Amino acid sequence: MFLLLVFAILASFTASAWAAVDRGVPVSPYTTKALRVRQAMDRRFSQAEREAAAERLKQMAASRGLKPSDMMPMPGPGDPPDYFGMTPNWA
Repeated sequence: MFLLLVFAILASFTASAWAAVDRGVPVSPYTTKALRVRQAMDRRFSQAEREAAAERLKQMAASRGLKPSDMMPMPGPGDPPDYFGMTPNWA
């Protein structure tokens, strides 16, 4: 319930701030920055979405007859780096 209340307050703040921008009313630079930050936060992926994507990838691989051992091996020390594959490049 508390989370819903907080969301409603933030949504009303965002809506009223955008309405002020649309009307051409002078708006504080902090308000516009807060709006940009809120938009960036709304575009983020949630953990549930990440886990659902991982599950879909596992199901797709299983439907094609692939096992985890058939996947590309993790690079080890001295192996060439995988710049464009699925492994992160921490260099």
